[in-house]
Amino acid sequence: LEVSVGQISEQNQASLDESYNFLRDCRIIDAPGDVLRKDGEAQEYITKAALGEMLRPGGASGELTVQDREGELRVVLGDASFRRTMEGLELIKDFRPDENGEVLIKAGTRLSSADLVRIASLPPQPMLVRDTNVLDESEDAAWFAADVEKDGRVVIPMDAIVDSLAIKTLSANNISEIKLWKNPEHINLTDSMHHVLIEHYFGKPLTQAINSEGEVIENITHGIDGSIVRGIVEGSISGIESEGNIITREKVIRQVLTERALGKVLLETIRDKKGNTVAEAGQEITSKVLDSIASSGADDITVRPKQAPSDHKQLIQRVSFVRRLREEPQWSPVVHGVTKAALATDSFLSAASFQQTAQVLAASAVRGDVDNLVGLKENVIIGLLIPAGTGIERYRKVVIAESSESSLPGMEEAIIQKD
Repeated sequence: LEVSVGQISEQNQASLDESYNFLRDCRIIDAPGDVLRKDGEAQEYITKAALGEMLRPGGASGELTVQDREGELRVVLGDASFRRTMEGLELIKDFRPDENGEVLIKAGTRLSSADLVRIASLPPQPMLVRDTNVLDESEDAAWFAADVEKDGRVVIPMDAIVDSLAIKTLSANNISEIKLWKNPEHINLTDSMHHVLIEHYFGKPLTQAINSEGEVIENITHGIDGSIVRGIVEGSISGIESEGNIITREKVIRQVLTERALGKVLLETIRDKKGNTVAEAGQEITSKVLDSIASSGADDITVRPKQAPSDHKQLIQRVSFVRRLREEPQWSPVVHGVTKAALATDSFLSAASFQQTAQVLAASAVRGDVDNLVGLKENVIIGLLIPAGTGIERYRKVVIAESSESSLPGMEEAIIQKD
């Protein structure tokens, strides 16, 4: 344990030195918690002690935002968090171990877990990535809240939808940030018509009804019921008369649009059944535009308020990481009683044979322990040779070789002379 603690301490010191040298000249923009505050005031530059406190096991989580000579840099605390955060993002610039080294990962690569393991094994350095997750989530579901410009030229206009063509344009021009409208309103005209008819006209007396061909419908009910409401919504009934009022399908649509869309900005181009454009995206819905939408037969529209809130989305960013310090093992001496002493053995078979059999075997199975069968009890249990006396492995492998004994010189002559 003491050797392990010494090794971990040396590794932590080297890791802290590496992280501090990487960040020492960076100005702090944002940091988690109050670690970088001194006497209630935020520090402009990080100190080694503050960085060590931040990177210690169980320390602050999240990320640092700093400013270096090239601009703003996002620094993720911990290489494990860095790998989780960066997986799936697109690398914009070739990644090299050092300035003059060979390309380790090429630009345009979507970073995999294996790529990030290779990056995290090297000293920290800034890298340029594109957050493709933002674009994937926004495709065909969000609209631009500001013109997207490149070198003073508008490449995507405001109120355009984020479609596949817009995503390709953003990638081709390396657009670093965009603004998207927050919570645009989708109005389903069919559902809204049903709601208006039920709320304002259901149950009222019905004088007559006209079908889609302009003919009077015979044998109708004397009140506006569900079948009449369904016919108007589906278009099989073009209009009805009730209490001297003529109620047409277009009139109901106008009522819906007046209540929910008048004065707002249209986010999708509206076309009639022939494919002709009746209302352009990005224009305010006035009474004239409202009439055009009502007569177009559109099933739904998407709008936003004039002063709608927007979300700022960062697409391209410079990122890096600093390593967390490893936790040193903690221990304390423990005196076992005689019943527990039998459990303090390397052999789980020997320990299980004494007491707490189920617990010992279950814990060993979970840990994946291996019993090397080097002791006496475990070999008795299994039925192997007992490792004692001639049963010890090194004794069982002793090879005895016979050797011829030569007679002592002059022995035979001495015997003959004596005889």
